[in-house]
Amino acid sequence: MSEKFESSKFNSWEVNKKNMLSGFEDRKNAATKDESDSNFDDRGRFDVLKRNQMSNHDERAKEEDSLENDDLSVNPRDSLEQIMKNKIAYLVDIRSEPEAIFNGKPDLTDAGKPVINIPYKLYPSMRDNPDFKNTYKKYIFNKDSTAFLLCRDGKVSEQAANEIREFHGNCYSIKNGFDGERDENQKRRGQINGWKADGLPWEEY
Repeated sequence: MSEKFESSKFNSWEVNKKNMLSGFEDRKNAATKDESDSNFDDRGRFDVLKRNQMSNHDERAKEEDSLENDDLSVNPRDSLEQIMKNKIAYLVDIRSEPEAIFNGKPDLTDAGKPVINIPYKLYPSMRDNPDFKNTYKKYIFNKDSTAFLLCRDGKVSEQAANEIREFHGNCYSIKNGFDGERDENQKRRGQINGWKADGLPWEEY
């Protein structure tokens, strides 16, 4: 493959990403909601959360393999396994939308569940989201539900999970996050560990 073609391909990718971010900014400027709102607005997907969390607790207990409550972080593969088999286990992506646009997001199609998006930091200011906990309670309202928090490399999600456990004990951080640790040689993420590197399902934004 020629260098000219590789350069053209890379430039096209950059243009697409810039266009997506531009579209995000347009939506942000046009929105009447507060910046702390989640982008999880599809009513049908919210009904899935509501219906599952109001289901019989005994049924839920049979489906779920117990997690050690003292372990704050769970590796990506184990978290996906729980999400697949436990009706009221969910993935909460706490990254900002631009992070997902650039890097992709988990694909839970096979689990038949949405990815819940609740930013821990608000774009573009990147200040703490003052409504993070209240929004979390809105979507994860059953105390028996299990939530797995996902960030870029597992550091912010561990901090957030620790805070959430003040009122919801079944909250875990996904170890190494979506992109994982940085490769010191190539200075890139997504190669060593984390959701992507573990070969778990994901998709472009």
